Amino acid sequence: MDISDLQSLTISELKILRNECNKEIKLRSDQEAIETKRDLFEGMEVKVDHPKVRGKILIVEKIKRTKASLKEKGSISAQSWNVPISMIEII
Repeated sequence: MDISDLQSLTISELKILRNECNKEIKLRSDQEAIETKRDLFEGMEVKVDHPKVRGKILIVEKIKRTKASLKEKGSISAQSWNVPISMIEII
């Protein structure tokens, strides 16, 4: 499907297409999160896709149902972040 095909669709058809695309994106995102959670364990080094911690290596402290508690590697401070598993990238 290209742009000329989209331009010929009605608004209701475009809304249906958008809903189907959103469902597929959510499904794939959920599958990635499940795979990441399966491979995650406490003490593992990870990265997070977020501006506050971009470029930092973090250590997994605790894994919860939908989030993980992370701490900066080699950090003396007690600061930790509760991060959604979908944002975690295993190094």
